[in-house]
Amino acid sequence: MTTYKLKKGHDIKIAGKPAKTISKIERPISILIHPNDINGVKPKLIVKEGSSVKIGTPLFLDKNNTDGIFTSPVSGTLSKITFGERRAIISLEIEVSDDNHVKFESFEENNPLDSDYAKKLLLESGMWTYIRQRPFSKIANPSDTPKSIFISAMSKVPFALDQSIALENRLEDLQKGVNVLKTLTNGVVNFVCNPSDFTILEDVSKSNFSGPHPAGNVGIHIHHIDPIKDKNDVVWYVSPQDVADIGYLFSTGKLNNSRIISVGGTGVKNPQYFEVIKGTPLANILDNNLNKNVRIISGDILSGSITNATTSIGYYDEIISVLPDEDERYFLGWLSPGFCKYSITNTFLSKIFRKKEYNLNTLKNGGERAIIPFGNIENMVPMEIMPTFLMKAILARDIEEMENLGIYECDSEDFALCSFADTSKMEVSEIIREGLEFIEVEG
Repeated sequence: MTTYKLKKGHDIKIAGKPAKTISKIERPISILIHPNDINGVKPKLIVKEGSSVKIGTPLFLDKNNTDGIFTSPVSGTLSKITFGERRAIISLEIEVSDDNHVKFESFEENNPLDSDYAKKLLLESGMWTYIRQRPFSKIANPSDTPKSIFISAMSKVPFALDQSIALENRLEDLQKGVNVLKTLTNGVVNFVCNPSDFTILEDVSKSNFSGPHPAGNVGIHIHHIDPIKDKNDVVWYVSPQDVADIGYLFSTGKLNNSRIISVGGTGVKNPQYFEVIKGTPLANILDNNLNKNVRIISGDILSGSITNATTSIGYYDEIISVLPDEDERYFLGWLSPGFCKYSITNTFLSKIFRKKEYNLNTLKNGGERAIIPFGNIENMVPMEIMPTFLMKAILARDIEEMENLGIYECDSEDFALCSFADTSKMEVSEIIREGLEFIEVEG
């Protein structure tokens, strides 16, 4: 196992870490799917309101990539389709009735597993939509052959799910999923984890990254192991739980419709792990577990999306973060000694309490101001990239300079910590996302 020691970054000392015990949420009356929340997807419905569906029935496809089919995680009736402006599909609601599955062709061990067969089954089942690519962090193009594939099992974001616990009883599925992914690349399958985890996993190139967040981000792993040179230099990545689901599909011919998620933050009474059916409304997961005046985030507190209990968790998210939602500003708060104020720099005396966890809330503590090059955000990115200059190039829409500064290696989640640390209150991760969207169209 190769170890990479990173120094840049920061582990946010936030209270509300989830207990590593898994509780199972009962099957909901209905589930929700939000097609427009999936990056880069323009959904086109395949079924109509009132249609009966099974686990694995195609629901909609991606107009940008018609091979990208999204399938139902439950069996029941498509009871409601909610549209927004310009007929954008806001949500699909499916009433759950039973556990009927679409039966796909399962792989027989005595037959050779090749890429054509693997792609065919992944596309038909909808599992292909869980394979994403860099650059642009979109669903992988099945006509491409990636130079390598990454599986990251050591996230260091706040309230991150411990993959070794989530997959404790699914190691056989995980290995089979790895075997499938190996057929899709001429390179290697990189598996990044802690040295003591997943020791029995074979046919992968294992690596470990030590250091603070974002050392666990897949973008950081790609940068140090197999960096992206230009927009045609393609790398794929998959979540460990999705890899296990791929293995389950090829073993049984059925889709696994459950997922382990982490619920953390001081906005919930009992932060812990839950096993849920994909698409379960957050109201079912957070029932009787919320404190008053909270903000619910699908994903981690740095790069997640603000949501509410009437929706479901994001398509790729494995974390629900809940924080106290406050809007009261403190008069001359910057003049106080700040024993209870969180600080990355030495601004407040709280810096001397290095192990203390803080009850952070949603206050921004100031507004946007001129970019001040203190070096704070540079210290948050363990990549050979200069974030301040890259931001300026994006804001100036200078495509050549953006390419020279490494835009194709970037994703907004890798710069989310910069937004937290930036004294100028710039939404760094949003600027990176805008840059990627712009250069994809114009570059």
